[in-house]
Amino acid sequence: MAPPADKSTENDIVVTKLVAEFENFGVVLDDLGIIDNLRAMCKLYRLDESSMVDEWLAFACSSGNDIEITHSILESFEKELQQKNTKVKQTLCKAPSDDIVYNKECIDQLLDGEEHNLIDAYCTPEMKASKRLLKTPDSDSRKLLKTPLNKTPASRIFSPNSYSPNMYSSRSNAGEVLATLNMCEISDEAINWKGCKTKIEISPANPQNWLDKSYGYMFQKISDRIEALRDQVCNIAESLQKEHGIEELGYVDVPCQDTTTVIGRIGCDSNGRLNTASIFIAGYNSNRICRSKTPLIVNKLPQFSFFPGQVVALDGKNPSGNAFIASRLYQGIPLPFNKTPLEKARPYYPNNDSPMNILVACGPFTTADNLLYEPLSDLLKVILNQEPDVAILCGPFVDAKQEIIKQGDISVSYEELFMERLHEIIDNVQRVSTSVVFLPSARDIHHDFIYPQPPFIRPSNLQNMPEIHFLSDPCTITINDITIGLTSTDILFHMGAEETAGPPGMSDRIGRLLRHLIHQRNYYPLYPPSEEVNFDHKNFIEYGFMPSTPDILIVPSDLRYFVKDVEKCCCINPGRLAKGQVGGSYARIAVLPPRVADQPVINRIASQIVRI
Repeated sequence: MAPPADKSTENDIVVTKLVAEFENFGVVLDDLGIIDNLRAMCKLYRLDESSMVDEWLAFACSSGNDIEITHSILESFEKELQQKNTKVKQTLCKAPSDDIVYNKECIDQLLDGEEHNLIDAYCTPEMKASKRLLKTPDSDSRKLLKTPLNKTPASRIFSPNSYSPNMYSSRSNAGEVLATLNMCEISDEAINWKGCKTKIEISPANPQNWLDKSYGYMFQKISDRIEALRDQVCNIAESLQKEHGIEELGYVDVPCQDTTTVIGRIGCDSNGRLNTASIFIAGYNSNRICRSKTPLIVNKLPQFSFFPGQVVALDGKNPSGNAFIASRLYQGIPLPFNKTPLEKARPYYPNNDSPMNILVACGPFTTADNLLYEPLSDLLKVILNQEPDVAILCGPFVDAKQEIIKQGDISVSYEELFMERLHEIIDNVQRVSTSVVFLPSARDIHHDFIYPQPPFIRPSNLQNMPEIHFLSDPCTITINDITIGLTSTDILFHMGAEETAGPPGMSDRIGRLLRHLIHQRNYYPLYPPSEEVNFDHKNFIEYGFMPSTPDILIVPSDLRYFVKDVEKCCCINPGRLAKGQVGGSYARIAVLPPRVADQPVINRIASQIVRI
């Protein structure tokens, strides 16, 4: 007889897998108590390590909590898991009431429910707290938006005199390199991470679809939204048909015994997270509008990854008319790259050995416990020292989630606070030959809360400064001979909380999410969007799509920083410059001169993620 398995060894394996799965999403588990509680919950609720991470991401996204795990939040998470488990057991194990025999000892159990229901019928119903954040004019912190200059949110002035040393100022690992991508196998000494004062030209990749000013919103008609969603499916469907040679499309909702090819949008038939039991497909066909939602069975697919809003092409059949049984999932098709001829690209690199250097940083630019903007000051020192050719700064600059901002405990308006930081940046950058790009965020409390989000309004004193650029979120730009896609909205976190994939245990989840962005050809393919995003469908069709696959895709996220090669596109999450009360990270990119015609840009890029 084989000896019994060592329980301690099994527990160690579960703990190791849990830590690894959470680290994939930037959650560092260093508290033994939290790790032990998570391991126990896996065993109690019969969840594997990947499913536990999925449950946590869904809980954090729906409840508005930070992705980091604390003991207090873990208690709320465990209560929700317990409630879910109880509901499932009640559904599966509910016995008919006729089988219960009541006597004088248990008759109260029968009367309790009826008695409470009778009393409730004569009372005003209690308001139940929603698990999701409800944004209303009275409860939203944005009610302080655009505070007049002569009226301050609070009387207390935050000053350096009231500040005590914090975790950020006592850090000792500034300048540490956290991640790299060096396809050219070039050393730091050869790159030197110093700007070469290259002439910089920044322009829209597609001038016809360029958001450069504010627009009216909150007036969406249902018909306009339906038309926008149909246009979005149509754009991707045509490319899938052409690239895969699909001559004729079938209908997902029509009974058919033969295998047919269909195209449609993935959806979820419940309010919870998408799973294999809740997937449906809303079919697309140019000859007829398919209004019905057909359940999608994916058990026969060897591998899949779906999220709500994804446009897909499938082979399969619908023998009964009740569900479409998929047998093949077609690979998504990325847009071609925007290639610059060699003779046009070379003049951008007067010194054939000197690369173009780009620095990328994403807000918040101050820690959660003060408004001193120390991380921003340190970033400006890096810019003055390294003199990059371009600095891309993504919001939020005045973060709606910052503790002091949330309390309104400042003595100036939000616009004034932003202008102070803006002039601090420009005053420093003027001392070097660096072009600066500003990208807003939905978390910027002083700016329009809409997606796509228009650029910041250029102050009158900056009209004659062509090296300062204010762009929209999202946007696609060209810097000299390369194309860069930019967004400050955390689409990776939102998609990751809704995605379902099979078989279980698939690796490189971040790579899958990035591949979805490139294949769906837009910056926010999730539908319905997260409740954190105030989505304008009509303007998204015009401003939210990629004109070409970018050479570099900047996707800031609360997930763990990374720099990856996905579909020959350099995808970068620089991380937040400030994370809570500690310092975060930024990215730097070196683009080498082209050597031969049609050389892929990814082959001449070196990039690093560096701790501030």
